[in-house]
Amino acid sequence: MLGIRPEDIDDSKLALETHKDSVFSTKVTGYELLGSEVLLYYNVNGSSMTAKVDSRTPARLGDSIKLAMDIEKIHVFDKETELTITH
Repeated sequence: MLGIRPEDIDDSKLALETHKDSVFSTKVTGYELLGSEVLLYYNVNGSSMTAKVDSRTPARLGDSIKLAMDIEKIHVFDKETELTITH
């Protein structure tokens, strides 16, 4: 299993340029304003995911967007034991 925290996924121009190898496209299925941050909900290969982005994001519910993951923050777990394989 793969794990990544919502704050390690971003739609900013800087993140998209810095993490070019981990950019993916998706559709916003949920939008939650938290003041200075926004939670964007989306699906990737049938899995529900969340990104925590700056409140100035242009993304809105139903939009097709690009996001980038900081791959150095990805954690891989054994599905059976739930132990960390790598991080």
